[in-house]
Amino acid sequence: MPFAPRMHLRRIFWLTTLAFVVPQAGFTWLYWQRDERVVEAFSALGYPLYLIGLLAVVKTVALLLVVSPAPRGIQEWIYAGLSCEALGAAASHFVRADSAWLVVAPLSFFCVQLASYFSWKTLTRSESSRAGALSEALSRLLRLSGRGPTFHREMTGTFVAKHLDMSRSHNQLRILYWALTLLFVVPQTWAAVQYIIEAPRMTETIVALGYPVYFMKILAVFKIAGVLAIVTGVFPTLKEWAYAGFTFDVIGAFLSHVSAGDSWLVAAVPLAVMAIQLGSYFVWKQMAVPHPVVSRRPGFATAH
Repeated sequence: MPFAPRMHLRRIFWLTTLAFVVPQAGFTWLYWQRDERVVEAFSALGYPLYLIGLLAVVKTVALLLVVSPAPRGIQEWIYAGLSCEALGAAASHFVRADSAWLVVAPLSFFCVQLASYFSWKTLTRSESSRAGALSEALSRLLRLSGRGPTFHREMTGTFVAKHLDMSRSHNQLRILYWALTLLFVVPQTWAAVQYIIEAPRMTETIVALGYPVYFMKILAVFKIAGVLAIVTGVFPTLKEWAYAGFTFDVIGAFLSHVSAGDSWLVAAVPLAVMAIQLGSYFVWKQMAVPHPVVSRRPGFATAH
């Protein structure tokens, strides 16, 4: 990509990023101060007041990471978390039939965050394509520096052996991936159904943690959407965000149990679920790593 378009993209990124980071930083400061307006808003929505302190910490870390050169994977998860928070706020006001501007305000933040995300994604993609072009050029130079037909035959045999080994390894990873994925997708789906029908035991737990009953419906929608994104895998970005959302969900559950004064044994259950989710996630990322396969031209290899 030419230099000038990249500069324009950077400007768009910083404009859209600051457009939501600055107001969010102001709100976060009010959270830290436990401003009366914040307390009143959380009380009106029916959410526990300990959530104000938790959100203050989370938002501070997230906003600092958004404007810093954090690794791409962390940036993806930060955008996913901020988007879920904005959508959750809008859904809460909508379910309670609050005034329209209370629903539109978080949705506007969500739209600006998406604009920042897509500009950041375009920038990182252009940088990756440049790095990939340099790597391909280097690979071609190395291929041209071979020692003739004998060298090509040796290299072909080497790549065939590596491909067979990696194919077996890939099949094992697929089995492990689906085993871990089903171990947390099935319980999450069951939990979503329990939330929808407002099962007495689930309702009792939610109320004991200080959350309103309508929050169960919002969680159910997010859980079902996340399960579909992970199982289908049609859109890798949505799948990435789904893993992030489920991880934030179980961390929130753990902190909620601790803040509500539950025993550490009860609070540790979400952490066990998170361990399975992260196992599924890391196996999925390992499966996505390109591996060499043999090309039809002797002595050459391509990455798939």
